[in-house]
Amino acid sequence: MKFFLSRFFLIVFFLLMIFVPSVKAESLGGYTLDQIDAKTVLNKDSTMTVTETITGEFLGERHGLYRNIPRFYNSYWVVHKTMPIEVLSVTKDGKSEPYELINSGAYLTIKIGDPNLTFSGPFEYSIVYQVSKAMIYEKDGTVTWYWNVAEDQWDAPVLLVTSELILPDDSKQVRAKCWSGNYSEICEMSSGDKSVVSSSTLLMTMLVNFEPPAGFYFPSQGEVVANFLKDNWDWFFVLIPIIVFFILYKKWSKTGRDPKIESPIIAEYEPPDNLSPFELSALHYAGLKDQAVTATIIDLAVRGYLRIEDSERARDRLTGTKYRLIKLKEVDDKLRDFEKDLLQKIFKDKNEPFLSECRGKLTEARISMDKLVWKSLISKDYFPQDPANVMSWYLGFGGGAMVLAFTAGVIFIGVFERYFVAVGFALAAIELFVFGPLMSRRSVKGTKTLIKSKGFKLFLETAEKYRIQWQEKEGIFEKFLPYAVIFGVTKKWTQNFEGTLKTTPGWYVGSLSSNNFSDFSGNLNSFVQTSTSLSTPSSSGGGSSGGGGGGGGGGSW
Repeated sequence: MKFFLSRFFLIVFFLLMIFVPSVKAESLGGYTLDQIDAKTVLNKDSTMTVTETITGEFLGERHGLYRNIPRFYNSYWVVHKTMPIEVLSVTKDGKSEPYELINSGAYLTIKIGDPNLTFSGPFEYSIVYQVSKAMIYEKDGTVTWYWNVAEDQWDAPVLLVTSELILPDDSKQVRAKCWSGNYSEICEMSSGDKSVVSSSTLLMTMLVNFEPPAGFYFPSQGEVVANFLKDNWDWFFVLIPIIVFFILYKKWSKTGRDPKIESPIIAEYEPPDNLSPFELSALHYAGLKDQAVTATIIDLAVRGYLRIEDSERARDRLTGTKYRLIKLKEVDDKLRDFEKDLLQKIFKDKNEPFLSECRGKLTEARISMDKLVWKSLISKDYFPQDPANVMSWYLGFGGGAMVLAFTAGVIFIGVFERYFVAVGFALAAIELFVFGPLMSRRSVKGTKTLIKSKGFKLFLETAEKYRIQWQEKEGIFEKFLPYAVIFGVTKKWTQNFEGTLKTTPGWYVGSLSSNNFSDFSGNLNSFVQTSTSLSTPSSSGGGSSGGGGGGGGGGSW
């Protein structure tokens, strides 16, 4: 898996280098913009021809200007409308000027000037370009032109912005608005049946609605739908999590969830099938609880293989830990494989280690015990396959989908302002993360045993109600204590015996000052918390106009 991920991230890196455009013609600053004048002619074929005249002065040696023109109509953040742009001519001071077109994601960048020549002083650039699909066709048959004449993306202040919109002949019912900056500054403007003229000392946006003349081009409904689907192709990525959900749900329904067995939960007075605490934890939760290793240590102590010493005399001066594990018996054939593994790792170096010295050993033991217990449960027909392997498969694919979501976010959101690609992969990843732990299917035998396990847990939680069933059983407190640990009901279980038991069990040596059962109950909870923590692996604003088309900005190079 690590090999796969390292190669995957390497591929992602190269994709980013290929598909993420370089920074739009880096600006060097050092110039002023005196005026931007835009003359726009609306044609009957629904295109528009824009002539931008940009005047200013280079304060140092420069090759020329660059102009960034948005290629998308600014609508709702999830809706895109592409506006094809064709550059017709570029001149400087009335003479043709070389230029380069750069498709920079959401912008068309016109890089103007000769890379072998520089100049300084006053300049006047004229850019003529034609834009298609920039009109808004209203339901009442009128047409709206919504255009950002100049936005705040220039890297030098613009002293004056002027605009003239020339409408098709015989246009009627012309209604026009103009504003600057944050919508509160109204431009100076005048309008007639054929043209709208405006000017501002700030940035400018114009909105003009009119009734077009006969013969004005209106796209058919089929063209509107086709253009919408073409412009918003990223919406199809929303289908990914929908498809993934139905596949996962079908997989879960068929082979993921437990067989359906109708049976009430009633109190059980013995652990089902004589399963050990470690085995029952794995079966009950379809995975290992953090307390499972601690419960096994206590179970081995109860069975005479070790003793837990809790006293000031045994305190580790370096770590402050007061618990020591004392080896009493060698490993024998009465032990299960994962129990042998745990004892061998704990007492590998010494026979009386401090609990704090077992941190790495307990973590290592937990990992190997995990493999051994699933092997045991599968061989006993409680599970058809290892739930950990099944879950890791889904989590692995979920991690891959999340990496794709991140990559799509960098490329498609950061550059092209396309959100649904990343959203689609991210939702699919979340679904894989959610369904992964749910795919731990038990067999029919395992499901029946789970019902008994729930009944046994019920008994441990509410033992006071069943005092008659257990009060005469010898050693029941110690025998079932490890199971209370795995179910998280240690405190409830020990409280039932505070009036019955007077001294601590023989496998537990208390402090010098006290050896009564009441103190043992509190100290036991402390031991469980300490041991569990040691066996758990470490986890590792501004003046932008907003809507409409046009705008953008530029700079010098």
